Amino acid sequence: MANILLALLLLLFIDISTSDGEDIKECATGQPPRPTIPPEYCQDVNTNESCDRLNFAIECRNPLLYPIVLARCPKTCGLCDRPGALGRCPDSHPICPQLRLFGNACQDSRIAQMCMESCNITTCLTGDKINRTTTASASLCQDRRTNCLSYAPYCNHPRYSSVLRDVCPRTCRVC
Repeated sequence: MANILLALLLLLFIDISTSDGEDIKECATGQPPRPTIPPEYCQDVNTNESCDRLNFAIECRNPLLYPIVLARCPKTCGLCDRPGALGRCPDSHPICPQLRLFGNACQDSRIAQMCMESCNITTCLTGDKINRTTTASASLCQDRRTNCLSYAPYCNHPRYSSVLRDVCPRTCRVC
């Protein structure tokens, strides 16, 4: 319990900034930026160069192929910022790897939600809830339409953004 409290105190006093000292800016929607897989880790699982043969406009944006390209070709399809890229749920704070040193820090629901990769949580892949002895849980953000990827360029358009953010929250990065 003391370890969890210490970890939470550390989080309260940490300056949230990028590794180069630049402050993280909020999105135009007022939402904080979504976590991304660092570029050095975002690679395709390139089996026989299959990702190189993908047509971005067709295969990468096909809702039926989305789970496959997310897991195998996130770099080619520009999906490195999506939960589930390369079969991982990303951490949303740079201190997460250090929190593992506290042993049971991942038992705290706030830390588990923020440090999914470091806590080995994969709920962003399945949409399941985290089952822990505490009340930790995380849900998957879902689009309500299968064609949301085709409307992604309009997520910030003044005329369409309110509807698209409601119907396509995952694609429009609302959650």
